[in-house]
Amino acid sequence: MVYRLLPMVGLLLLLLPAAGFGELAPRLEAGDGMGWYADTAGELDTLADLRAAEADLDWQVAEGAGVSLGFNSTPHWFRFQVPAVELREDARRYLHISEALLNRIDVFVLQGDELIQEARMGADFPFGERPIRHSEFVTPVTLNEVGPTHFYLRVQTNGSLQVEPLLWETDAFAEQNRLESIASGVFYGIMLVMFFYNLFIYFVVRDRSYLYYIGFVAVFTFFMLALKGDGFQFVWPNAVAWNETSVAFFVALLGFVTLPFT
Repeated sequence: MVYRLLPMVGLLLLLLPAAGFGELAPRLEAGDGMGWYADTAGELDTLADLRAAEADLDWQVAEGAGVSLGFNSTPHWFRFQVPAVELREDARRYLHISEALLNRIDVFVLQGDELIQEARMGADFPFGERPIRHSEFVTPVTLNEVGPTHFYLRVQTNGSLQVEPLLWETDAFAEQNRLESIASGVFYGIMLVMFFYNLFIYFVVRDRSYLYYIGFVAVFTFFMLALKGDGFQFVWPNAVAWNETSVAFFVALLGFVTLPFT
């Protein structure tokens, strides 16, 4: 059945931006070797709390470009540093966290012991409050020209905890964002055409199986909107509570609308 191909189309939507259309522009995988600590006691709510206890904490080290800890609601702290940049024009970057469903991310940027930047992001806040209007989490940062720049992230979520920080050059991020927009536009355009084409066929032949297929296409499209954060950006930007449950709701609804095909 054609409906079996739709998850593959959705997977292609997720993978195309990562693969890029050709060679990707420069970016730094800042999570390689990143330290992380699980605040199981819930005592380190602020950067000052963390810095006071930092030397005594049992920090773990990421083995790859990031950390994936499954479903985990414990607050976690992450730390990494970036060497000094040689040119002033290289100092401005975008910090990008690609997991769209994290509930809260607090970002602290230090040069030496001085806090120079702070940002708050996450799915717990209306979309309009984000530093950069993007379906994932992006904030501008400035790197140090005379010494390393230290980053601390406090992340807490009710779902899957995945943190893979990327530092993009500004032009590179703009290009990547353009490619992602193209891939998303192609996917949602295909889904829209499939929806109306099959609706037209149903009105012509009056075969109920087309209604089932139309329902599946619609629910799968909204599932992808919720999963990728596009729904929060464009459809329900102020519905924070709904955004929290939307993925689980559409997963359950997908199971229901596929029953007629089994």
